[in-house]
Amino acid sequence: MKTEGDGFMVAFGSARKAVQCAVAIQRSFAKRNADADEPVL
Repeated sequence: MKTEGDGFMVAFGSARKAVQCAVAIQRSFAKRNADADEPVL
């Protein structure tokens, strides 16, 4: 894993694990944004 500015570069062992991670991140943002005054876009 490496950071670049405000981003992350991450390697996954499989495409399936990468997609599962992306889905988890999107769900976490949706949950956080549900009651946030300023949503993460």
